[in-house]
Amino acid sequence: MPTKTPAADLEAEMRKISALVSLVAILLMATGFVDVLFSHQATVLPGASALPLSDMLSLKAMKASWGLWTMSVGIFMLALLPMLRVLLSFWFFFRDKDWLDMGVSFVVFLELLSSLHVGG
Repeated sequence: MPTKTPAADLEAEMRKISALVSLVAILLMATGFVDVLFSHQATVLPGASALPLSDMLSLKAMKASWGLWTMSVGIFMLALLPMLRVLLSFWFFFRDKDWLDMGVSFVVFLELLSSLHVGG
């Protein structure tokens, strides 16, 4: 019987997380799209773009356009998947005391974090 490697453990866990996050994100985006479509907010193409993170955190923006807010949250969730993968890698390498790969994961996480452009 083959033994499981840390990479196989990582892939198995990431597959579960990706499936869950993707399902929730797609449901949010579909719900928001239906709301925007039936509220006649999208009368011309291209319509409104996704909201920036600062607006997504605002209760005022959520009340103003619930459909666009919901779609934006779904898009944001999908954008977080690479960061979740790096964090999960960091945890697995930490657990296995693989200090070199843990350090590389941490540097990649810091780079992803610094590349975020919040607020427009």
